[in-house]
Amino acid sequence: MVELSEQVAAFDREIERTIRENGLDFEVLEGEERQEVVERLYGTFLSEKGRQARPGFVWGFLKYECDSIDCGGRDPYWSLPDVFDGDRVMYFCVPDFQDNDFLVFRARMAEIHTFVGDCEGVVDDYCLMTEDGMELYCITHHDDLLHVDVRTSRLR
Repeated sequence: MVELSEQVAAFDREIERTIRENGLDFEVLEGEERQEVVERLYGTFLSEKGRQARPGFVWGFLKYECDSIDCGGRDPYWSLPDVFDGDRVMYFCVPDFQDNDFLVFRARMAEIHTFVGDCEGVVDDYCLMTEDGMELYCITHHDDLLHVDVRTSRLR
């Protein structure tokens, strides 16, 4: 049986490999800047109960009613180029289950799409937040693509 520490190390290596081998221009947010993005995600989009949820399951604790984007029965990965302009910059929040937190990157959607495609099966649940913090997209391991826009979505 593989220990959790070995799984975490393999996860970290896979993320580093994917960024390096694909030459992705990912800005890795750390420290205070990462914390500000995570707090914005939690404070803007999640219920109080959602603050205690595991990062991969935040989509189950949204304080807004979300729209489900129809992906035609396909993995949402294949619909990302239809939903987003490849040059759009987003915060890419990947669950870090070891620390019960998020790894946060800022990148262009075309590069996020490449990353997710290369890490298929490694990164199944993740969030994309607009730079202005007004919209959140959640991709789930159930192959859902959920969208919340605080300007138009209703509170639950």
